Amino acid sequence: MHAYRRCLLFLFLFLLSFKLALAKPIQLFLEKQNQAICGVELNVLAYALNDRGEVDAAFSGKKNVTFSSKADTKPCSFPKNLKFKNGKGIFSIKCRKEIGLNLVVEIEGVNAPTNLSASFVCRDVLAPFVEGIMIEAKNLITVKFSEEVEDESAQGCENYTAITNKREVHPESIEYHKDTVILKFGIEFDDDEEGYVEVDEVKDLSGNAISSGKSPTFKGDCGC
Repeated sequence: MHAYRRCLLFLFLFLLSFKLALAKPIQLFLEKQNQAICGVELNVLAYALNDRGEVDAAFSGKKNVTFSSKADTKPCSFPKNLKFKNGKGIFSIKCRKEIGLNLVVEIEGVNAPTNLSASFVCRDVLAPFVEGIMIEAKNLITVKFSEEVEDESAQGCENYTAITNKREVHPESIEYHKDTVILKFGIEFDDDEEGYVEVDEVKDLSGNAISSGKSPTFKGDCGC
């Protein structure tokens, strides 16, 4: 009788393990959900298929994930975990600059092939803008951009106009520092003079031109 019960127990455990094995996904896939634009989240759908090629609804819960790539992934942010529901989960990637990635995603605790490749290029379509402005001396104004800009357009004196309550003037020379320029004018601003710098045609490294417009205001009384 004991031998018979042991056989039944063994058969039960075998069938249970077989059922669980079938429930586990044997393949995992990644699928892009939108265009990869720098500074904008790229949503990626991950889904698990069972041995019948169907989305495995039994695959659920939160999974730890790691991302690796031959490219430098430092400009990008990745989630630490991914929650699956009915065999599907969506995660987001955001990159700060134009970059091409061939990602390898590893999902912890999955008893199945877990190396998933996803190739995409983060396209920079966002134009730079003026983040800040500072008057360093009576004839020097520093302009800080939101990102690195190309040197040729950034050093065009005609692309900057200081417009104050007293005058409109272009700089005579420009000192370029990637995401910052120092404008040197042939005049000195008065203490009671205030205005802004209009920037035009300055481009980032992907060729996106700044939208023409006003910078933050400055005052000639800089204490310098």
